[in-house]
Amino acid sequence: VWETLTWKDVRVGDFVRVLSNEIIPADILLLHTSDPDGVCHMETANLDGETSLKQRKVVPGFSTLVRALPITQYLRHETKSMLNNSGPRYKRSKIERKMNTDVLFCVVLLFFMCLIGSQRLRLQMFIWLLTLIFPGLSLQVMIPVSLYVSIELVKMVQIFFITQDVELYDEELDSRVQCRALNITEDLGQIQYIFSDKTGTLTENKMVFRRCSIMGTEYCHEENGAVGEFVSETVVVPDRKLMLEVDRQMASIQTGPYLDFFLALAICNTVSPSGSEEVCYEAHSPDEAALIHAAKAYGFSMVERTPHYVTVKLPNEALLKFEVLDILTFDSTRRRMSIIVRHPHTKEITMYTKGADSAVMERLGNVFSDSKGTDLDMYARNGLRTLCFAKKVISEQEFRAWSAVRQEALSAMDEKEERLMETANFIESNFNLLGATGIEDRLQESVPETILALRRAGMQLWVLTGDKPETAINIAYSCKLLEHEDLVFTFTFTGPLMEPSIGLVIDGPTLSMAMSDELVEQFVELCKHCRAVLCCRVTPLQKMHWFSVAIHYDLCRCR
Repeated sequence: VWETLTWKDVRVGDFVRVLSNEIIPADILLLHTSDPDGVCHMETANLDGETSLKQRKVVPGFSTLVRALPITQYLRHETKSMLNNSGPRYKRSKIERKMNTDVLFCVVLLFFMCLIGSQRLRLQMFIWLLTLIFPGLSLQVMIPVSLYVSIELVKMVQIFFITQDVELYDEELDSRVQCRALNITEDLGQIQYIFSDKTGTLTENKMVFRRCSIMGTEYCHEENGAVGEFVSETVVVPDRKLMLEVDRQMASIQTGPYLDFFLALAICNTVSPSGSEEVCYEAHSPDEAALIHAAKAYGFSMVERTPHYVTVKLPNEALLKFEVLDILTFDSTRRRMSIIVRHPHTKEITMYTKGADSAVMERLGNVFSDSKGTDLDMYARNGLRTLCFAKKVISEQEFRAWSAVRQEALSAMDEKEERLMETANFIESNFNLLGATGIEDRLQESVPETILALRRAGMQLWVLTGDKPETAINIAYSCKLLEHEDLVFTFTFTGPLMEPSIGLVIDGPTLSMAMSDELVEQFVELCKHCRAVLCCRVTPLQKMHWFSVAIHYDLCRCR
């Protein structure tokens, strides 16, 4: 019999029943789930801000029940979130730090003045203490206590004008700006550098399937998410010419590059389908949601996914049930994801791969046409996020040998991550390119006007993104980070020389070289002369490293 308790009454070792869309009350160990394969999905937005779903599996060896059944491990201040929360850092403005130093100096000076004055009278101890205290009382005006009060009053007046500023009023939310820190308002006028991500910050993080290229033929999808309409990745209007080509291959040979392309879109992901009549998809990222809905628009619908099988419904209503042999998940180093399946009809072992163009193109076994590279460049110039899809047929002998090495890497105690990376890189080679996609991520409202106002205020903006250089540059022009009359140099492995007061574009590998011990000081000095800096093809680890370098060399005022 289940008992309803408040969170404070939950104890370690209690079994907790968590239903759909409920908040997890503690650090728990998942023992049972309603899914027959022991899988559930959770969102961690209240911890790290990530709205994508994370997959969790039941501890091996436990059976499944009707509803999720976890057991409590840690509570309250012993939970991971509380242990990682060191509390808010106290932020002090530049003038406050200067005042504290000056007041401390005045206190030390007053103490020594009183000490020197008392030494002139050689009296008893009681009288000596009086002679030490009374000069202190008479000279206490040296400590500017009233200065603190005056500055606090000035700050309150300054905050009043900020909150009453009509330019900072939001009509849609009917709210004005709120100042939550009284002690750093005066630093607003001293900001020189602003660091920003692109996806979700400058853009809406709502992906729209715009274009695709298959076997050198480009297909446009301009009807998707037209200007003025509600942007949704679930609505994809298929291209007529592409639909006819898919129907032709389905009616004749029921195989071919077009069918493989959409099969790759449908199964090479971590999306989980739900629902019986109308299939709904729970995607870990907006990109995957846009791609799987594009495949569904052309009749390739994933209807079931288990740890061992994935089922796709074809345009002719036939079902293909692929056996999943292995999944090589996406990571920021490889920048690609692969799924190895066994085809239900041909029994061939096939690997479908998707990833960044640079991560897939360098591992192709066939020579791709120039039109494919031209299409990718065109997508990037239009500000679209590009992905390439590839296929590889693996022999039984090759897969068995690779799988044995893979299992050894999974069970390794030392250098496990490096060994797993080596096995993934070994099998992910000699691809046959299937096609490429272009996905649009629109700018948020009033982003160009905001950036233009910040530039007029004398601030320098840095944008760090993982997109292609062409995509990043196009977005930079769209959001007014760069102007068409600006002199822009692009830094790659053979980049040109820099000149003062210009824009800088640098890719991830070059940024790693520039942040080496031998070059980091010169690179930071170079960046100080740039009005705008755009870093593209950078990993999350590089973003964190560069931000630490910026703080160390006083490019930003974080304390």
